[in-house]
Amino acid sequence: MDRIIEESKKLSDSCLWQLQENAYKTFGPTAWIDKGVPSYITGNPFIARAYVGIVIGFIRDLKEKNLLHPEQPFYIFDLGAGSGRFGFLFLRSLLAAVNKLFPKVRCKYIMTDIVPENIDFLRSHLSWKPLIEEGIVDFSFYKHDQKSPIQCLNSGETLEDLKNPSVIIGNYFFDTIPQDFFRIENKILHEGKISLFAADSKMQLSDPNLITGLRSECKFYPIENPEQ
Repeated sequence: MDRIIEESKKLSDSCLWQLQENAYKTFGPTAWIDKGVPSYITGNPFIARAYVGIVIGFIRDLKEKNLLHPEQPFYIFDLGAGSGRFGFLFLRSLLAAVNKLFPKVRCKYIMTDIVPENIDFLRSHLSWKPLIEEGIVDFSFYKHDQKSPIQCLNSGETLEDLKNPSVIIGNYFFDTIPQDFFRIENKILHEGKISLFAADSKMQLSDPNLITGLRSECKFYPIENPEQ
């Protein structure tokens, strides 16, 4: 029988968020290899090219409105870059398009994560070496509730008061931010409450592998005074 981890909690108050963060920090790059974190849905050439099309359109709009300063970098932030698979496919396609269409635009791609092992993996990967040496790619630690500006690990730059508009990519970023969920049924607002269960009755909350066997249930409860 499954062991109850928590019962009928507001989603934002659930221990799920901390379990998830602990797992990412423990598993590092292996999270995308043998721990079941999906990657192909966002880390494939089709999606990468689709994103490039959006960014190229954005750059074109900025240039037409004289809102782009060519002497300043055009920053793209990849929040929660993880294994870097998407970033590599995206940036390779983007640079080819920018060099052809907007040769004076200087792109800088900042890959962020909360996991030191992920950052170390990316910084030492041979595929990134030429782009790092050219100053196109840099890295930073960044968490969703961080108040301080992004600090680039390679260049040492602190990124604040940027002159150009920026692009922010958050494929896996928003699903790590504590949040609540609701639905409307018969014109009445309901709030979702979550319960978590573990198949392994002996595994402790401190064990990052616990998250791989979690089961969740959700029930909705009417909110009597939604204005409050």
